[in-house]
Order: sequence, then structure tokens, then C-alpha cells
Amino acid sequence: MHVHDRWLVDPPVGIGRSKGKKGGRHGRSKTCTPSTVGEERATPVRSLLYLKAWMLWRARIHPRWIESDGDGSRQRLFREEADLLLAAVKRLQPQKDGLLGNDLASRWMRVWVPDIVAKI
Repeated sequence: MHVHDRWLVDPPVGIGRSKGKKGGRHGRSKTCTPSTVGEERATPVRSLLYLKAWMLWRARIHPRWIESDGDGSRQRLFREEADLLLAAVKRLQPQKDGLLGNDLASRWMRVWVPDIVAKI
């Protein structure tokens, strides 16, 4: 998952840049291979949901950006993406942890999208 360069400016025009633990750019992209979350490359269900959760978290860091489009289309888009993520995780059930069935992926889901996790 990658944030386009044009959005890496300060809000409300973009979603900004944030610094990582070592001072480098953090939050510009997120990489996940299917094996990282315990699945095969042919069926990357968990890894795609994991990345979608990161995308929502990254956009939500600066809520003014989501709200600043003027006509509400960006708000609708991110609300729809959140609804699609919720529906997909519900379809994936039952899982041993009630989420993605992988410790790493589920742990980050709880951090990135606690509002969605609370609805499952």
C-alpha cells in the first residue's frame, strides 16, 4: 500500500508526513507479504484486509483531510471502505481470535481500526 506523493503535504491539502522511530519517513507506505500473516500468495485474503486497515488508519491520522473535500465525497469513500472492511472481516469468521486469525494481523487491526474491531 502506498500513499501518493501529492497527498504527502500538510493538512488540509494532504495527509502529511510523519516520522518513524528512527527519524525516517513513516506512514508513506505499508508492505505485507501473504506469508507474513500466515497465508499463501494465491489467496491473500488476510494480507489485503490488513493493508486496508492500515490505509484507513493512515487517512484518519488527519481527519481534517477526510473532511476537507467540500462535497463529502472523500468522507463517503472512507466510510464505504470502512464498511467494506467490516463486512469482509465478518465473512472471514469464525477465526480463533475473532478477527483475522493471525496474531500479527489481528493485533494491528486492533491498533489501526479499533472502531471496526468493536463492531465484530
